[in-house]
Amino acid sequence: MIRISILLIFFFSCRTEPIIQEIDVGKTIKIAPSNFSQIDNNDFNFLWSSPLGPVDSNPIYQIEKDKMLFTPDKEGDYEVTLTIESISHNSIYEETFLFNAKLTNALTANQTKTSEKTVIDKNIIYTLQVAAWPTLEDARKQQIKLREDGFDAYTQQVYFKETDKLLWRVRVGNFSDYQIATSIKKNLKSIGYDVWLTPLDEK
Repeated sequence: MIRISILLIFFFSCRTEPIIQEIDVGKTIKIAPSNFSQIDNNDFNFLWSSPLGPVDSNPIYQIEKDKMLFTPDKEGDYEVTLTIESISHNSIYEETFLFNAKLTNALTANQTKTSEKTVIDKNIIYTLQVAAWPTLEDARKQQIKLREDGFDAYTQQVYFKETDKLLWRVRVGNFSDYQIATSIKKNLKSIGYDVWLTPLDEK
């Protein structure tokens, strides 16, 4: 208990306002929490959001516990948020990462056209929905369990105006490849999750 209290003081005293970092389209960068490298990461849960970017963007990302590997696919602004929880699921730290992605001179006109064509061809982005919970606490518990099982799970808030209801959805991944999405869906079902495939923007 004393150790956790010390950590709380340490984290909140070291928080800084997010700074916009300029990055290159198509190049992978590593995102990691600030002032966290000297702490035993096994004592914490790292809850990453999916990168939010420009309209029609489909950035590639991979989560490795306290790190995210992120590749922007289009020019514009991107945002990633991280919530760090203690092993008792108490939120102890939040950090927002802001990026501005630009095309570099190294990209030829043909490469740019190819990149644009790739985005246009991705007409539908899919995600796998596992559940929708009435409380954020329940959603985070399931998100953590899915992460422990090796799936890229995230929590998303949604408001239904017609019923005046607020829910927290637990979803897995963003997929432009339907076959990959259905394959992961089968994996989830095989270990007991009741999951369905849905377009990313669909409620």
